[in-house]
Amino acid sequence: MASTQEAIVMNDMEKDVANKQQQNSAAVSMTNSTRANVKFSKSNNWFGQVTGSYPATIASSALGKFTHNADTKNGSKGAVIYLGTNVQGFNCGWLLAWSAPKAPTPNNPNRVYVTCGAAENFKNVNWNQILTKLNTSGDIVNYLDPVTKTAIHANIQPGTNSASVGASFGAV
Repeated sequence: MASTQEAIVMNDMEKDVANKQQQNSAAVSMTNSTRANVKFSKSNNWFGQVTGSYPATIASSALGKFTHNADTKNGSKGAVIYLGTNVQGFNCGWLLAWSAPKAPTPNNPNRVYVTCGAAENFKNVNWNQILTKLNTSGDIVNYLDPVTKTAIHANIQPGTNSASVGASFGAV
């Protein structure tokens, strides 16, 4: 009987170790590479929720960070939009979306999706359309809007307990 109990304890210990390897959050860092401040506009949470709040303003050449906690089943999947101006002073927006599954697999990997452009494009966001694009995106993405000359780059990397999401908002 003792050996059966020991086997159960070992399985529980193994499960505990495995759970600690799962992604329990997405640690998001955003660099504002524009010449002006960018301000938080809106967000969407498909799975999980932000701890605290998103950075309200990210100054030029500064870094903004937040943690998006995973839900217990699906992980962390969300998006944020920041608004600011491009080099010519036109109002622009930058969208960053990420997907950090609780337990990434080749069929369900970490993903990021980005887009940017004129601010009016971000007034009425079709979150289902963003989700579709996110679900087919990769782990490193870039986008340059030819009209506003704004740019955004993002990547996502797995971590021990969280996925690391990095993004840079820019204007050329």
